Amino acid sequence: MPSVPSLPEVLDSVVRHHLRGVHTSIPAKVLSFDPIANTVDVELATQDAVVDPRTKERSYEPHPQIGDVPVIWPRGGGYVMTLPLAAGDFVWLMFSEQALGEWRTTGNLSRPVDARRHSIGYPYALPGAFPDVRKLSEADAPARGAKVVLGEDGGPAQIVID
Repeated sequence: MPSVPSLPEVLDSVVRHHLRGVHTSIPAKVLSFDPIANTVDVELATQDAVVDPRTKERSYEPHPQIGDVPVIWPRGGGYVMTLPLAAGDFVWLMFSEQALGEWRTTGNLSRPVDARRHSIGYPYALPGAFPDVRKLSEADAPARGAKVVLGEDGGPAQIVID
């Protein structure tokens, strides 16, 4: 006869189940970039770890690819700074606390129709995330510590501002 789980085990299982639907932020690899729509299609850079509550064994499941993710560029006062994103680049995905559909389409104070919180369905992409194996070029290191460097990493065409 199977044993009956204790109350703490049941509560732990319920909390773990619900936390699987809470998304905050995670790195993702760019699959494609649409510069007109200013969106990326991405695949998340990690798999979802799932622990079986009975056996405590861990397995991994892939996350779904996410399409049409808006890219956040520094902008304000009528100015914007963009980069030429390419397949294989990394971004940092941030998942919104509330649904953004109504706000995105109007720019006005909105009342979200979708009541989900921290859903995987409402991310924004911040360019610039990278794994340790893809560090910036050492050639530009002296300037990066004290100056603004714009241009191709390690390349000859750069603007350096003191």
